[in-house]
Amino acid sequence: MILKETFVYHMKLEFYGKFNDPYLTNPKTTRPFYCCIQDTKIPKIYWMIPMSTRIQKAQEMINKISNGVMCHCHLVEIATNIGSKPSAFMILDAFPVIEKYVDKNYKIGQHPFVILDHSLVLELKRKLKKVINIKKSGGRLNSKSIDIFKIYNKLKIELDM
Repeated sequence: MILKETFVYHMKLEFYGKFNDPYLTNPKTTRPFYCCIQDTKIPKIYWMIPMSTRIQKAQEMINKISNGVMCHCHLVEIATNIGSKPSAFMILDAFPVIEKYVDKNYKIGQHPFVILDHSLVLELKRKLKKVINIKKSGGRLNSKSIDIFKIYNKLKIELDM
């Protein structure tokens, strides 16, 4: 499968077993799907941003953040081929992957779900970069943070870099 930026995907269960981070979305209890953003340094690595329709839960998370960092979640109304619906991009929970761990496109009807709003994509990239930089500098946005650099470094090894 060739990944395309801003398309929405499901992950293979193999990914969760191999990387075994306790803060990754549990695929057995939810129906996770992810917006795909290409890494700026290593093009074969992609960042998956979990999406959710649980707007109230996302809003509660935003309200709990006390350090003033408002980059961890993005609430938006997304237009689809069956109408528009509110969605939350859980940027704080984004993680890196490579193609072999992605299962399939998330579809609405027969069509792959893709984010077409250019301004939304730019905002997601800006917030993702901010979250990565905060984590890179040793900052924590909450106590249940995915170890993205452990995953990232393992992926670099798999890519033989």
